[in-house]
Amino acid sequence: MVIAGDAQQAEGNRDEARTQYDLARQADRPGLIGWHATLRLARANFDLREFGQAMSDIAPLLGASLPVEIRNAVLLLRGEAAYHAGDYTT
Repeated sequence: MVIAGDAQQAEGNRDEARTQYDLARQADRPGLIGWHATLRLARANFDLREFGQAMSDIAPLLGASLPVEIRNAVLLLRGEAAYHAGDYTT
């Protein structure tokens, strides 16, 4: 489902990509695939200028024990989304 979301994203079908990422996230929430899907869903929402939603999407990842590469991507996206949402404290 993550790959299907990536394919939809590449074709410009952002809403369908978000649907595929959400399905992948629900299928494997506590696992590596679920983490990647959650991050990609948040990035898709960020690209659509839904900054608050992007922050909500990645919130569960902040408390998870993630690999360093994913944690860094999550923190970077959270900071960018917070800035654009006007949440300067975050």
